[in-house]
Amino acid sequence: MRLNLKKSDLITGKISSDGFFNVYFLTESSFRSFRNENNFQRLEGSEDVSHFEPNFEAPRKGTYYLALENADKKNIVVEVELFHE
Repeated sequence: MRLNLKKSDLITGKISSDGFFNVYFLTESSFRSFRNENNFQRLEGSEDVSHFEPNFEAPRKGTYYLALENADKKNIVVEVELFHE
């Protein structure tokens, strides 16, 4: 999910699943690395979780990405509810 944010914009909410997932808030360059399966640095996130409550504050104006990755060996359903403040 692509997010165009201003400095100090806040993303909150909840992400939950019937399986395990990885979730990352990334810069544009880290998102490119993630997509190309290279090393990347996340600004916020967690791995191997079934529930996550983001509290991401944009450090500066720019484009950020919320990336979800299936960490389970089966198909999973993920529900995402985000708020932009």
